[in-house]
Amino acid sequence: MSTRIPEVGIILYPGSQAAAVLGMTDLLTYAEEHARGKRESDRRLLRVSHGNGRMRPGSWCGSSTPPGD
Repeated sequence: MSTRIPEVGIILYPGSQAAAVLGMTDLLTYAEEHARGKRESDRRLLRVSHGNGRMRPGSWCGSSTPPGD
């Protein structure tokens, strides 16, 4: 089984609303926790990160969920 965790990057752009970014982060985090509960697993299924759109892929910052276990 692969140890790589799929990652969703939320891009912060000029004028983006903090509430929208945080709401989407909460939604994805909750969905990931719910899916983990269904599988009865502690292994992370999804990682949510924030980036400014000028970063190279794989160099996201401000991760809202911890890196893979």
